[in-house]
Amino acid sequence: YRATRKSGRTVVVGLTPQNTDWMKVPPADLVLLGKEVVGTLYGHVNPRVDFPYLLQLYRAGRLKLDELVTKTYRLEEINQGYADLLEGRVIRGVILFDEAARS
Repeated sequence: YRATRKSGRTVVVGLTPQNTDWMKVPPADLVLLGKEVVGTLYGHVNPRVDFPYLLQLYRAGRLKLDELVTKTYRLEEINQGYADLLEGRVIRGVILFDEAARS
């Protein structure tokens, strides 16, 4: 936040640990310097428009998502997936469902 320029915006893009329920922001910065602090979920996209477009890019090979997955898990391995996440062994784990589970 201190690196935010005058009239600049700080965007909070992630959640903090559960026991953190506050942020330290000097009120004078907001009033006198015109700084803003805002939160975002999914980058403020319009899901009805943007998700189909992103899917189209992915299917065309123009949006690389598979490279972001560090490990995959079967549904019965979900507890291990959570344990790996909490221990910092994975960054992005994905649960794979078989065809029978989808119907």
